[in-house]
Amino acid sequence: MADASPTKEECSSSSTPTTTHDHDHHQNDHNQLIKVEEFGCQTRKLETPIRALVKKPKVGQSMEGRGTYVLSIEGIDVLNDEPVRFDVFVAKPQQEAAAGDGDEAGPDSEFGKFAGSLVELAGSSGTKSLDLGISYLIKDIEATDCDNLVVTLKPRSGEVSVGSVRVEYVLPDEDLDD
Repeated sequence: MADASPTKEECSSSSTPTTTHDHDHHQNDHNQLIKVEEFGCQTRKLETPIRALVKKPKVGQSMEGRGTYVLSIEGIDVLNDEPVRFDVFVAKPQQEAAAGDGDEAGPDSEFGKFAGSLVELAGSSGTKSLDLGISYLIKDIEATDCDNLVVTLKPRSGEVSVGSVRVEYVLPDEDLDD
C-alpha cells in the first residue's frame, strides 16, 4: 500500500500549513482561483467547506492499474448526539498561471467531482473513518499525472471534526505477496 500521509516529523513542525476556506466565494467570483494548502496535522472542526491539497502517491508503471486509489478521511468525531452528514469532492489542482507557484482549485465547478458522503445517525459515538475509491474520479478529472489532488469536505448537517485526509494506492491482497 503506497501512503502519502504526513510523517510524525512533518506533523510536529511549527509551520504546519492550513487549508483555505472558500465559504465566501459564490457565483459572483466563481472564476477566481482559490489558494489551497495541505490539510495539516491538527484536527479541524468542519463548520464551513474545507479545501485541502492532498498528495497522490506515485505508482510505478508495473503497478498502475493493478490497485485502487483510496481517499481516506480519518479521525472523524461526531461532536454531539445529532445526525451528521458531510460530502466529499475531488478536483484537479491548477497551477497558478502567472507565478507558477502553488496549487489552486480551479473554476471548473464549485468543489470538483462528487466522491461520496459520510452519514451518521443520531447517537452514534466513537471515532470513525471514511474510505472512498477514487480511481475512476482521478481518470475522469484527468489527474492521472498529477502529484496532488484538491479534496473538499462540505458540511451538510450536524457538528463533526476531522483528523486527517490522505490518498493511498491499495493493491489487491494477491498482489501484496509479490
